[in-house]
Amino acid sequence: MRDVSWAPAIEFGWLATWIFVANLLPRSIQQYVLIEQDRMAARVLVRGPAEWRGVSVGANLALPEANVALPLSAIYGGVRLPHPQD
Repeated sequence: MRDVSWAPAIEFGWLATWIFVANLLPRSIQQYVLIEQDRMAARVLVRGPAEWRGVSVGANLALPEANVALPLSAIYGGVRLPHPQD
């Protein structure tokens, strides 16, 4: 996993709302995984000392702190995703 910038304008409103809500979560929650519903993708948000940061997910969702690694294909197995718009 690597740090990524979450700057795309289309997601800024959503991300700002999520960060506000995430800051209300107990400090014991150090990672939050978001599974996309319209495409095969996941996002991991990791709590840092002062703020949350986004971490990219490739073909596998790896959460070493929880000793978990799953291929996205297994997470989405049997799920019919919408076709991307051309």
